[in-house]
Amino acid sequence: MSERYFLIGTDESYEPLPLMIDMRKSIKEEYLEEGESYKQAGISLVNIRNSFDEHTKYPDIMDQGIFMLSDEAYRIFKLYEPATVIKRVLLMGESSDEAYEYIIPILKRIDCLSDRTTFRRGRYIDKGILIGKNIPDTALFKIPSVDGMSTVARLDFVESLLKRGMKGICLQALEIEY
Repeated sequence: MSERYFLIGTDESYEPLPLMIDMRKSIKEEYLEEGESYKQAGISLVNIRNSFDEHTKYPDIMDQGIFMLSDEAYRIFKLYEPATVIKRVLLMGESSDEAYEYIIPILKRIDCLSDRTTFRRGRYIDKGILIGKNIPDTALFKIPSVDGMSTVARLDFVESLLKRGMKGICLQALEIEY
């Protein structure tokens, strides 16, 4: 098992991102958990406001409330976790017939964030510390944090993404306590 982990999400400087205007109507976060995912539709439609102009950027990882992978990033993830249940999302423009597909992997929720973790502005993980004995042998998983759920990626998966030129990804190294 790799012993390096990262918080993974969308790079905030990778903009302008598409503005999702009705995600909560189409996708229920409580149904994106193991054992509950059968309640969420296999494919959901989410409207995007003014998103198909030449300046809008579609990152390979989007975590605007819900963690999603582009099709290309999902192909890499599938090499590491082929049995993961997924849901699909079509991002549709209001005034366009174009659509972008993203995949929502139904990730394990693991309580492995140490009490020694520090937060900035009371919400965001500043110095993340994971409890080593609680970390699962999986490439990607969720941890509960003050601001909801954060997604953690194992080093080998992160390296695979970066070697293949995935864009719009933000990484923050985590420490392990034993």
